[in-house]
Amino acid sequence: MPHPHKPQLPVQERYVLLLALLVVYAVLIWSHAASRLNGLVWDALHPLWGARPATDALIVAVDERSLAQVGRWPWPRQTQAQLVRALRAHGAERIVLDVLYTEPSDPANDTALAEAMAEGQDVILPLYVNQADQTTPMREWLPVGIFARAAAGLGHAHIQTDTDGIARGLALFHGVPEPWWPALALAAAQHAGYPLPARPGRDLPQALMARAEDYRLIPFIGPTGSIPTVSASDVLQGLLPEHYFNGKTVFVGATAPGLGDVLATPVSQEGAPMPGVEIQANVYEAWIHKRLIRPLDTRWNAALGLCWILAAVLIFPRVPPIYNLPLTLALSAGVLLSTVLGVRLGNVWIAPANTLLVVLLAYPLWSWRRLIRLNAYLATEIRRLATQPVFTHLRQPDTPGSWAQAVVELLSPRHWRLTPAPPDAPLVSQPAPHQLRVRLPDQTDTWLELTFDSEDNTHRLALQARHLERALRPVIDSTQAHTGEVLEDRIARVRQAIDAMQQMRQFIGDMIAGMPDGILVTDTLGRALYMNTKSAQWLRDDIPPGASVAHALPVSDSVSTQTWLNLLRAALVQGQPAEREVVLGNRAVLVQLSPLNLSALDLEGVVINFSDITHLHEAQQNRLETIHFISHDLRAPLASQLALLESIEAVVDSRHQSQLRHLRQLTRKSLDLADQFLQLARVEASDQLQRYPCALTDIIDNALDAMSPVARQQDVQLVLEENADDPELWVQGNADLLERALINLLSNAVKFSPSGSTVRVNVSLKGDQVQIEVIDQGPGIPPNEQARLFRRFQRTRESEAGRVPGAGLGLRFVAVVAERHEGQISVTSSAGQGSTFCLTLPRLATPAGLQLPDELA
Repeated sequence: MPHPHKPQLPVQERYVLLLALLVVYAVLIWSHAASRLNGLVWDALHPLWGARPATDALIVAVDERSLAQVGRWPWPRQTQAQLVRALRAHGAERIVLDVLYTEPSDPANDTALAEAMAEGQDVILPLYVNQADQTTPMREWLPVGIFARAAAGLGHAHIQTDTDGIARGLALFHGVPEPWWPALALAAAQHAGYPLPARPGRDLPQALMARAEDYRLIPFIGPTGSIPTVSASDVLQGLLPEHYFNGKTVFVGATAPGLGDVLATPVSQEGAPMPGVEIQANVYEAWIHKRLIRPLDTRWNAALGLCWILAAVLIFPRVPPIYNLPLTLALSAGVLLSTVLGVRLGNVWIAPANTLLVVLLAYPLWSWRRLIRLNAYLATEIRRLATQPVFTHLRQPDTPGSWAQAVVELLSPRHWRLTPAPPDAPLVSQPAPHQLRVRLPDQTDTWLELTFDSEDNTHRLALQARHLERALRPVIDSTQAHTGEVLEDRIARVRQAIDAMQQMRQFIGDMIAGMPDGILVTDTLGRALYMNTKSAQWLRDDIPPGASVAHALPVSDSVSTQTWLNLLRAALVQGQPAEREVVLGNRAVLVQLSPLNLSALDLEGVVINFSDITHLHEAQQNRLETIHFISHDLRAPLASQLALLESIEAVVDSRHQSQLRHLRQLTRKSLDLADQFLQLARVEASDQLQRYPCALTDIIDNALDAMSPVARQQDVQLVLEENADDPELWVQGNADLLERALINLLSNAVKFSPSGSTVRVNVSLKGDQVQIEVIDQGPGIPPNEQARLFRRFQRTRESEAGRVPGAGLGLRFVAVVAERHEGQISVTSSAGQGSTFCLTLPRLATPAGLQLPDELA
């Protein structure tokens, strides 16, 4: 079947994708929405450029031990002066006091500290930029004049944190526009002879806000404590070697909890947050070793990201869909690799988050646009498939050799051969009166030439030619040229598969529709999925949408809608097959329920088969009528014979009494056999059993009364154990048949029970079912004999060996009665342990205003 689809490269789709990605990219850049993700990427990649030992910086910490030995902070400035001189005495090249001296104290102490600072012109002091309160402008808090003049340099101590509260870098310059102050660590580096970068221009004469310029990222040496640290108390007490600080820049600051600033850093997950003095030491090490990392300008960062986005847009349409996800991951890895190379080769941080998010977004966007086109086609095909049967099967492709072999076997030519064919050769041709040429599938230049006997007439040859053309056409049509665009090729192949499925579904549907039996298939909830036309003649009504098929299945006196619901539930939930015969007027149908489980299609349900068994039912009815006739004709003379023997026995002398008694026993046995045969024949032949509400207690009492004389004769006690919760149990049934079934069970129990034993009858309620258990203390029944107990003429070996009288019809009668009452009979037994026969019947709620048949009222 031709389709109007034309292959085309998705150029327009590419432009749509590019426009969507550029919009998302612009929004991310403008809103800084991915700044936190950039921080997480920095943290993850940080080990690639950190983790190196400190060589030039050392920390003297005002720690807990120092506070315990020297006293509470702040120490007297006289003590701080001693610390400065002690550091210089131990060889410190320069001292960075990370302590704010913005307020004067005792003049003598201030003078002592200033003199200690001025002695070596090697002390760097911090300043702070902040507001005094919310109403005042930003200002610079410098050390008091005496300390500012004595210091060798000043630097700001402000360390910036990102939106997630993590300190990853700092501004090299900070302050209110006049003047601009370098970072504290840079002031120390300047004192050590390392030049500072060019200071930013002062374009604002006055400002209320502090300004930070030239932001750099810090490659931390390691977690907290990675830079060598000594306690200030050890320095004051002279516990260190004389030249311990030779050539070192010593950073002095508070590390004790509650003193100074303590910030989270990218390496904090490996330890505690880092004190500000250690962060300054890390900045100093990074600056003098030229390892501070400069973020790439936003414009250049955006331009580089745009290159990666263009690469994704250009490549996606040119590769098969299966490679789009690996390609996306490869592009993402490339973005991260460019970031790593920027840091390792040029100390430049190329923020990857915006580009990563857009490249990752390109894959679902492109797949979504592709799926829209694919779904549009599939929606059309699905609508076309909706009118076909639900069964599917794919056509298996033919090879030229197998196809030619099948043709030869089917048509049986006198001889055949392969010959060259012109490119424009027809599928089938007839070059001679008794010859056919057929083009092989997938072989445009080869003919299969068939020569037939001269007796084959022209009409027969024409039929064969048309048949071959019909066989060859689907194979030729399934071959289509590739379009060059990967997705279009996939769509073409799906189209071929759908065509093949349609043909196979139509074939199976026609085949099932032509079956002599009715077929109905349900889903997991028992609702109709499929039915052929034959099944409609056995259904009572049309099946309403969403309703269970049980409401439409045929019913009779013995099979109700509730029966079908129970059987359907058992088949669906428990996987139990079932069958029932239903008589509808003069016709009979066998309804079979078989569980269906097609795991490949994720389909579970039930297949319901309707078989017309009217002829079998008539044959069975004739057989039962014959049995009934034979049983009746046999019973009448036996009953007369038994009455005659009883009258003769009264007048015959004692010499013949024993023979007459034996003859009477044999006649009674034959009459009992005829009675059992007749009862079984009647209940088996009755599809329309008369049922009415019955009090189960009365039925059991009658059965026990009937068996009491026999039980007393054999010294067996009958005991009834009633249901204490609800003694008045009712069932919908035939009281005579149920009583006869219980008599049969009790008779078997008494016959096989030893003298002096007890036969118990236990009545219980299990949900909506009544259970009647007949429990004896007999020899038991081996497991291998239990399965056939309820068949005709089946007896246990124990009964045959012990010469226990019986014909093997009693339990069969019980099984048929249980089935007619929608119940069941089961046995539990083991050799030497007695037997328990359990008759289960559906319970009937105690009827209000009970209406019995006239003859039972």
